[in-house]
Amino acid sequence: RLRRTQYKYCIQKNIIYFNVFGKLYNEIRLLFRKDKESYRVLYEILGFLPDSLEPYKIALTHSSLTASAQKKRAMCNERLEFLGDAIIDAVVSDLLYARFKKEREGFLTKSRSNLVCRETLNKVALGLGLDKLVQSHNVGRQHNNNVYGNAFEAFVGAVYIDKGYEACRRFLL
Repeated sequence: RLRRTQYKYCIQKNIIYFNVFGKLYNEIRLLFRKDKESYRVLYEILGFLPDSLEPYKIALTHSSLTASAQKKRAMCNERLEFLGDAIIDAVVSDLLYARFKKEREGFLTKSRSNLVCRETLNKVALGLGLDKLVQSHNVGRQHNNNVYGNAFEAFVGAVYIDKGYEACRRFLL
């Protein structure tokens, strides 16, 4: 029988092996993907290989690019932005609730508001390089400074659609 400390060591050792081999496995899988460059870029941003490119393509498509109203509803990032906003709020709320156990609701709400404000989301999007990936029509000339923060929210929505809540949580934290 394994002692408790030996058992913990075995688990930790297996996790390390899984992390090393999991990363190697993803890099090998990447070699056989049809759209290698897109998967590689997303892998660098996310830290994991997406199952599908489609939600990420939609997340990075601004509504200015779609011509018709019917296409706009189906192909731009606005619906994913809605979903991503909710996921970001949930993850940040969970983090604040766990970290600040003795603080009141007002403090938690204000802290969450400061963390998920548009300015912060824009900075995060630029830090990830989403500004280079967003597909739009004349976005550089637009006066809307929220395009990249909105794209970040949509990107988080795409992670949720592709991999689920726990992957979003790991990505955001």
